[in-house]
Amino acid sequence: IFMSHYGMCIDWVHLVLTLASNSRTNWSFFTGFSVLNIIY
Repeated sequence: IFMSHYGMCIDWVHLVLTLASNSRTNWSFFTGFSVLNIIY
């Protein structure tokens, strides 16, 4: 379970880094992070 969750975190970080190339870096990051907080 821990490894699976860790893998998902890595994938999320990769996604954030990918979105970082956009002009809405902060907006995408905080919005996504808030969604994750709601889900988990």
